Amino acid sequence: MSWAVNYLGIPHAPLGRVGNLLDCWGLLARVYRDELGIALPPYHGVHPCQTERAEVAALLQAGATHAPWRAVDEIRAFDALLFRQGRHATHVAVALDARRMLHSAAGGAVIVDRCAAPWGPRFVGAYRHEAVA
Repeated sequence: MSWAVNYLGIPHAPLGRVGNLLDCWGLLARVYRDELGIALPPYHGVHPCQTERAEVAALLQAGATHAPWRAVDEIRAFDALLFRQGRHATHVAVALDARRMLHSAAGGAVIVDRCAAPWGPRFVGAYRHEAVA
């Protein structure tokens, strides 16, 4: 995935959504905007409307039966991958393929990582945006 190199090394920052700092949701939103032309709603702060609040909440609570997200069994590029800490989904990554993901690592930067250990046991599910073919 040649597009992924555009994001590698961008520093992680909690609530990083602008400039050269990205948290996990910020990375997903930036990839969707830059690579797919899809505007995802913000996760923190002011949400423009109730529909966008519901979309973000559904995805991050792994109840993504709410449009425009749907759960998928076969992971492919640009799917949102959810991981949990405890009982709640707390981390999202962008699939490069079924085995690799791009994510903003806490305390580090955007990296390519395997979807397996240590992430495998924390995997909640893969979700595809309806605008992604």
